[in-house]
Amino acid sequence: MHRGRRARSITVSGNATLATVGGNRRVRVLRVVGGRRLVHRLAALGIVPGVYVTVDRSSGPALVSVGDTRIAVGREVARAVEVEEETA
Repeated sequence: MHRGRRARSITVSGNATLATVGGNRRVRVLRVVGGRRLVHRLAALGIVPGVYVTVDRSSGPALVSVGDTRIAVGREVARAVEVEEETA
């Protein structure tokens, strides 16, 4: 773990992405911005619009929990998943 370094990430269409939300946050997937292959690969992992995931770590490869499964996704993939934070 690198202390003092922050992940450089972008937002797509003004929405937050898996790469931009902080760790230990529960978010809802809005959409996946990418090609058919990426969309299908993430769907096979359970990351589809409407599903809630927990972002355990967003820096470096993002670590997310979908149900009882933890998944690591690369930075570019994390930037392609638009999310909104769960409201209390």
